[in-house]
Amino acid sequence: MITKEQFLNINKSNTITLSYSSAMRSGSKVTLKPVSKPRYSARYKLYKLTMKNIENLEGVKYYAYLREGNEKAGFAIGNMAITVKEIQIN
Repeated sequence: MITKEQFLNINKSNTITLSYSSAMRSGSKVTLKPVSKPRYSARYKLYKLTMKNIENLEGVKYYAYLREGNEKAGFAIGNMAITVKEIQIN
């Protein structure tokens, strides 16, 4: 998983490689490019990072969420949660 410090240090120049499973398929691997730095929502008390697939920039967006008080980020494709098995940040 990704820690809070790693999450907050992600910027547009990074690439993120995820190996994940979801309700629709398992064992998928994708390379993502952050759209911006993590944004903070005071209303929901969370950080949100929006990312796009490098191979399909017009496709569905990927999201990473970090709630206040949590030390690990959660991930989603569109509005569907995914289970991250491996992550690399370059």
